[in-house]
Amino acid sequence: MKRILLIFCSILILCCFSAYAEQDDMPIMVIVNGEQVVFPDQQPVIIKDRTLVPMRGIFDALNLPLRWLEDPQMIKTKTAQGDLTFRIGSRMVNKNSNQVIMLEVAPQIINNRTMVPVRFIAESTGATAEWIESTKTVEISTK
Repeated sequence: MKRILLIFCSILILCCFSAYAEQDDMPIMVIVNGEQVVFPDQQPVIIKDRTLVPMRGIFDALNLPLRWLEDPQMIKTKTAQGDLTFRIGSRMVNKNSNQVIMLEVAPQIINNRTMVPVRFIAESTGATAEWIESTKTVEISTK
C-alpha cells in the first residue's frame, strides 16, 4: 500500500512540474483588435515582469509612424497623446519635448531587434492593454 501511495504521489508531482514547465515555455502572443501580431524574427520577451515586443511589429499594428535614429539609438513617434522620443537603454521617455515619463523597463536591442514595452506603447495611443496570464497573451484594443 505504501508503495502504491509513493508511486501515485511521484506521478502527481511530475505532472504538476511538467504542466508548470509547459506554461513557462508558452510563447507570448500579442493581439490587436482581435488580430494576432506576427513577429517573424524575434518573439516578445518578459523582462522584470514587463512584456517587450519588436518595435516595428507593434508600431505597424497600431498604425504609428516610426522614425529610428541610428547614431543616438533613438525612436520617435507621434501618437494621439503627443510626440514621444525613446532612447535605447534609457527608462526616460520625452513627451512633446517638455515632459519626462519613466518606464519600468527601458527599450533595448535583443538579437538585433529594438524591443519596446508593449503596454506603454499601446496606452500612449489611447488604447487599452490587458495581460492574460493563463495564455501569456497581451490583448490590445484601440476601439
